[in-house]
Amino acid sequence: LINSEDAEAQRFAALALANCASAVFNRLAMVEEGVLEPLILYVREETSDLIGRQYCAMCLGNLAAEPDNHEEIVKLEAVDALMILLRTEDVESGRYAAFAVSNLAANANYRQNIVDEGGPEALVALACCEDLNAQRQALAALRGICISPQ
Repeated sequence: LINSEDAEAQRFAALALANCASAVFNRLAMVEEGVLEPLILYVREETSDLIGRQYCAMCLGNLAAEPDNHEEIVKLEAVDALMILLRTEDVESGRYAAFAVSNLAANANYRQNIVDEGGPEALVALACCEDLNAQRQALAALRGICISPQ
């Protein structure tokens, strides 16, 4: 992902990582191996390939399906990076970012981080788009933010 300047190679690397992260048994090991930092940096960089950024966000969302990964994901400022992607004009990008945010919002310890980074406003904007899948992801993330910690 980070060793190539070829956008297509970056896309496929990000997609491969996202596919690996979809398997429950890979999620902790991937984070332990240091996959988070390059994913987050790629998502954050607005000049990176947009589709590659989407796949990186999908990978972050898959990794965030494991609660034991949440602390490391948030510590490396993934919420900020996902908000940058969520605020793009591209609805697909918003959908992938909202997916990752919704998995992080499942953890009451990190909901305030999402709110502080402007998550509710960005998610409401995405929920108002015409794409039904994007609306669903945005609403899932908003629901997660709003759940009482009790």
